[in-house]
Amino acid sequence: MNNEIEKFADSLKDVLWQDPWYGDSVYSIIDDIDPRLVAKNPGTAHSPLELLYHMCSWAEFVLAQVKKDLAGVEAAEKNNWRDMSSCTWEDGVDLLKKTHEQILASLEEKSDSLLEEQAINRTFNYRYLLYGLIQHNIYHAGQIAYAGKILQNA
Repeated sequence: MNNEIEKFADSLKDVLWQDPWYGDSVYSIIDDIDPRLVAKNPGTAHSPLELLYHMCSWAEFVLAQVKKDLAGVEAAEKNNWRDMSSCTWEDGVDLLKKTHEQILASLEEKSDSLLEEQAINRTFNYRYLLYGLIQHNIYHAGQIAYAGKILQNA
């Protein structure tokens, strides 16, 4: 892995399970949610379960992009905001973690030159995509934390 890609990987790890400067990591936020409440909509746009699987979809999208898998990119896009009828919190958490592990493993195989390449079917490059994944995880983890607090106090 090259220096800049390694920094992206380190930032992603920080946000997911280490000690990010803004507060709790994504996984600690997710672990604090009561699984009995996750399918309920707290009066916000989405339930914690919907937000979790949305995060999974975009992690799958980034993984497919990094692997340069056009079919995987298209499948992830179609799977965004999926039907929740057969989705469980535990499976979603597992999917989110496994997909991020695969992203990190795939980044280890890449050089910094990837960052300047244009992402598949997009007008932006991989640098922007990886920044976006980190920001997306932070944003939706905050929504999950907020929705979880509302549901817990309802």
